[in-house]
Amino acid sequence: MMANPVGGTTGALIGTIMAKGINLVIPVGMMPLPGKVITEVEALTLLGAEDVFPIGSGGVDGGEGSVTLCVAGERAEEIFELVQKVKEKKGEL
Repeated sequence: MMANPVGGTTGALIGTIMAKGINLVIPVGMMPLPGKVITEVEALTLLGAEDVFPIGSGGVDGGEGSVTLCVAGERAEEIFELVQKVKEKKGEL
């Protein structure tokens, strides 16, 4: 987090992000950053969901801060599969 000597993950990467002109998606954070904050609901809407709304949040054993969303629309299954792929990639990091 912010007390980390290099500013945590954000502090370690922000120079590279800015130098390369990468558009940084800011889901949450304590460090003021230039960019646009995108919520989970907004992200799924940008991906083509017709309707997205939270139906649960929280968790235990590593799931703290989790959110469960309901995605409706013709692309709901496609969006679900995309989210699953992102979760798989996160597990590889």
